[in-house]
Amino acid sequence: MDKSKTHLFIWLTIGISLFVHAAALIISNTILELYVWPLPEAHSSIEMFGSAIALFLALLLIVFEKSGRGTSHNIEIACAMIAMGTLDGFHAIVEVGQQFVWLHSLATLAGGLLFSSFLLTKGGLSNNFKAPWITLALSILVGLLSLVYSPLIPIMVIDGKFTLAAMGLNIVGGIGFFIAAFKLIKTNQKTNNINDLLFSMHCLLFGAAAIMFEQSALWDLAWWGWHLLRLMAYLVAVIFLILEGLVILKELKHYQRNLEATVLDRTQDLENANQNLNRALIELTATQDQLIQREKMASLGELVAGVAHEINTPIGVGVTSTSFLEQNVQRISRAYKANELSSEELESFIDTTEQTCELLTSNLRRAALLVSSFKLVAVEPSDVKMREFKVKEYLDGIIFSINDSVKDQRYSVILDCDPNLVIMSKPCTLSKIIRNLILNSVHHAFNFDGNDDSSKDAISKGLINISIECCDNEVHLIYRDNGIGLTDEQKQKIFNPFYTTSRNCGRVGLGAHVIYNQVLQGLKGSIEVSSKFNQGTRFDIRFNVKGKQTLLDNSI
Repeated sequence: MDKSKTHLFIWLTIGISLFVHAAALIISNTILELYVWPLPEAHSSIEMFGSAIALFLALLLIVFEKSGRGTSHNIEIACAMIAMGTLDGFHAIVEVGQQFVWLHSLATLAGGLLFSSFLLTKGGLSNNFKAPWITLALSILVGLLSLVYSPLIPIMVIDGKFTLAAMGLNIVGGIGFFIAAFKLIKTNQKTNNINDLLFSMHCLLFGAAAIMFEQSALWDLAWWGWHLLRLMAYLVAVIFLILEGLVILKELKHYQRNLEATVLDRTQDLENANQNLNRALIELTATQDQLIQREKMASLGELVAGVAHEINTPIGVGVTSTSFLEQNVQRISRAYKANELSSEELESFIDTTEQTCELLTSNLRRAALLVSSFKLVAVEPSDVKMREFKVKEYLDGIIFSINDSVKDQRYSVILDCDPNLVIMSKPCTLSKIIRNLILNSVHHAFNFDGNDDSSKDAISKGLINISIECCDNEVHLIYRDNGIGLTDEQKQKIFNPFYTTSRNCGRVGLGAHVIYNQVLQGLKGSIEVSSKFNQGTRFDIRFNVKGKQTLLDNSI
């Protein structure tokens, strides 16, 4: 509020209070000198209304102090309002008499002194939240003592006229209100806080009412006049509440607009981020597909190169043997036609031919074996139908057939599986996995012949543990052996095609690759290997099964 409006508000308030003051006094001492209006119920209502406003206003000022709002002296004004509101409340409930005037005069004195003393104190009571509670306790105590020890109260009224004691209490309180009003006006000029100005007017009206008290008699027009001034003072406080509420409402609307703008900005940011993430996901998926295709092509190229390398030796030996055999046949044929073939040459030809045929046969068989091994790498077509089968019964048959085909029987297989477990899956694929796992342990992990390149320590008695459990349509197969284990380098390469540590024994190095391929492509599952050198090896295989697994009742 600028200075011109401030001065206008001050002079308007002073003018209204002087008008009410003068009009009430003149009329009370002339036209209506003999009239009084004893309305105790109306009086009690006015005082209780003022008391409620004062206490509520005090509470609001305390809250405002915590949030940095309100006046420049929230705690000080709150203490004064608590004292006035509490004592005026006691004043409103007592009957007309000495207590009646005493409690009102005491409320005026306490309000004026607290307003003036707190506001004149350097530093004030800012952030001293104990002061209002202390003031409330003391005000209640004084009010109760006034009720209990009423005979000790000074005489306040005689024949409807107020005594010097009553007038003195009100005049001192009124002076205190005027001092507080002056201080608040000065504060407003520095802070330009309209709330300071409102409470300065509040103090002016209370001060005028206090001074007017000594010029009135009980229930006359002047007496009701200064009650009107007090009521106007409380209306000023209500104006304070309304203005502060409007400010808060304006700030809330401002915060709401800012919040809505922030939400819109954040929403737009989220939408942009979501679009970027979608684009990144599409690009990532495309890149992943490209990498998968490249990996497939690289794997295929590696496999083809391995096939060519492995099959080249027996085929090369076969070609060399047939060429050698062809040359010998041509040589013997020429000698025979020229009647120059001796018995020694014929016997030598027969011996050489037999050896060459044996070499040719063994290499052709090796080539055929390699081709059979290559077929194991291939995964069953995706359209191959699944079927239900009892897992333990099926694997028992597989293990029996493997044991029957292995010459060295220095190992045993323990299968831990519920005999009643039935799943819907591809039994042929599972058979390839179990077969290659067991043969891998027999040929490499146990190293019975001591031919493994990585270790010369053979296992005296091999032990294989296979456990299978099914939960929530997922099968978990754990395969463990007590073999020589794997080094870190071997673990990294174990699933590579044609990687073997027993090549000198004729091993191709496709067993672990077949296992890996059948698990990932055939069963759409996962496989993990964990091993430490000379501490055995463990394979964890997980794959989903279609439909719900069944545990058959033993009684069936």
